[in-house]
Amino acid sequence: GNSNFGGGGYDMANSNALPWLPIFHPTAVDVDGNPLLFDPLSGRNLRASMDRDNYINNVESFRAISVAFAEWTLPWVKGLSLRSELGYDYVYTSNIEWANTVIRQNSNYAFDFSNTRQRLNYNIYGTYNKKFAENHEINVVGGFERTTQIQRTRNIEADQLIGTAQEIGTPGNVLRISAGEGGEIYFQGMFARLNYKFMDRYLFGLSYRYDGSSIFQEDNRYGSFPAVSAGWIISDEAFMSGINFINFLKVRGSIGQQGNSSIDPNATLTTYATWGRYGNVGAGDLLNTIGNNEVTWETQTATDVAVDFELLESRISGTVGYYNQKVEDMLYRIPIPQSSGIFANNPTIWGNIGDMRNWGMELQLNAILVDKGDFRWDVGFNLTTNKNTILKLSNEDSQLYNAAANGLVTRVGNSIGFFRLARYAGIHPEGGYELIEEMDLDVFAETGERVATGNLIPATRANMNRHLFDNEDKTNLPTYFGGFNTSVAWKGIDFSMNFSYQGGNYIFDNAEFGSTFVGTGNNVLRSDLVDNTWSESNKDADWPKLVWDRRYDVINDDGTISANQRFDNQRNGERHDKFLKKGDFIRLRSLVLGYSLPKEVLSKIGLTRLRVYGMANNLFTITGYDGYDPEVLTLGGSQNRNIQQGWVGIQLPQLRSYSVGINIGF
Repeated sequence: GNSNFGGGGYDMANSNALPWLPIFHPTAVDVDGNPLLFDPLSGRNLRASMDRDNYINNVESFRAISVAFAEWTLPWVKGLSLRSELGYDYVYTSNIEWANTVIRQNSNYAFDFSNTRQRLNYNIYGTYNKKFAENHEINVVGGFERTTQIQRTRNIEADQLIGTAQEIGTPGNVLRISAGEGGEIYFQGMFARLNYKFMDRYLFGLSYRYDGSSIFQEDNRYGSFPAVSAGWIISDEAFMSGINFINFLKVRGSIGQQGNSSIDPNATLTTYATWGRYGNVGAGDLLNTIGNNEVTWETQTATDVAVDFELLESRISGTVGYYNQKVEDMLYRIPIPQSSGIFANNPTIWGNIGDMRNWGMELQLNAILVDKGDFRWDVGFNLTTNKNTILKLSNEDSQLYNAAANGLVTRVGNSIGFFRLARYAGIHPEGGYELIEEMDLDVFAETGERVATGNLIPATRANMNRHLFDNEDKTNLPTYFGGFNTSVAWKGIDFSMNFSYQGGNYIFDNAEFGSTFVGTGNNVLRSDLVDNTWSESNKDADWPKLVWDRRYDVINDDGTISANQRFDNQRNGERHDKFLKKGDFIRLRSLVLGYSLPKEVLSKIGLTRLRVYGMANNLFTITGYDGYDPEVLTLGGSQNRNIQQGWVGIQLPQLRSYSVGINIGF
């Protein structure tokens, strides 16, 4: 019997909805003669769990955004104006999850969650413009801003529901309950900016921010973030007058700082979770986080230099640039042992963990290929390269590594998130189990270096946990990305295509790994397993012998047999690199075809614009990656998206969508 319930959907279809189990019972019928569902309480009947009469998971969201402003031009000071802006953002989200006794044992069940977030932002600033002595012009801005945010959350989980409504209603047994305000954030800042222009071609800018965040304790609450920039419009110089193919040429550069405080509002607080259940004991308090009073602003210092240009009567335009970004005092949740007294899953504490650098080149090109009569054809291309290096980490061994999570390493001197994996070495020709390369554990103990002995050993759970090699050149971050597009317009018809691409990164396909062996609770999705697994008559197969739950009899060097050895390393983060793949791809992001009525027709029907269009998104992807989707994303409140990209489980791929629409203007 299922004391919880099977949630159905994509994850169940990929994991425990086993295809050899029937959907309906082969003989049993209800009183009306309709076939009964087969074993719906097992949590393996996808049809039962996706039936909205049995299970719902509804999310409703409402959002209201309002903005008001007032601006006053002071009549007695020419060029001086004051402006005040007020913005209010209200978001309400409600989630109701409900399951009946068809898919859950004993009684109906429901979970009710609601969250209200309110954000108020206001600022006031003055602007002064002045042109003097003919060739000098300044623009000065200075002001103050403040943001407040607060959230109210309610959670209730219950069963033994009274009534037939698909909600909690009147619960007979409350399992867990929590309610209250939280997520309070107060932010305020002062800012100033000075822009100076000389002879309309020499440009200089200076800005400064002084920001404070309630997330940090009083001694660390405020940060100062200056910036300076300069530019030179070379094409306006007299010596450029004879170079007719250059219409515009500008050199610019800047260096500046910005702060980041976008972390958990409770980062400096020791908190308790009241959302816990202890078997039949019921709900109780649980130490959830330990506060760090020393946590402070993360600071990014960015340097940029670039050249902007327009050529051949502005038919070709673009930018070539270089950027260098140094991030200091990076904010991150640091893993801590459960001996700290925190028994939540994967306990962490917020801290400023170290420094990092990103640098690379940026290129953007646009061209008008044809512009004649009613026909115009434009193309565009952009490319960004990125090199990432960790400069400093505050922990003693200068690396972040959590084997139980993913086998990714972030270490000083390397890029974020390179893979530490065992090296796959094929199938044992007589035993039919997987092999990996042996690492010299004595050398590792003495020097910390990971070198191979040249021997091959069974990929048992114990060996996979110890014989791991660093792949510093195989990281989870792309080293280049960008896009290209083209658009055509002719007599009211418009057509455009937009492509995106990225590469240089690697993906570990954990979903494929979990579907290539037969074991408790998982589907086997690889069709080539059927005829391509090791057997006495097929020893050159690509996949190991099919056994239950990855347990093999290992043939030792002396010919003896070690029976029933565990190869079920899926319970840990260690893997071998057979499932590590390049993540390069090119994707047709969007394709649009539209038609706009001509002006003479619009004037007769009283419209200013009427355009009909059709759009398709994600029509195709060119990639060597054979998983669900190379464009993967890892999310999570523990900032997993920062260092754990590339470790991919069962994820919904990007959806292919089609739409039609009409734009009307009066």
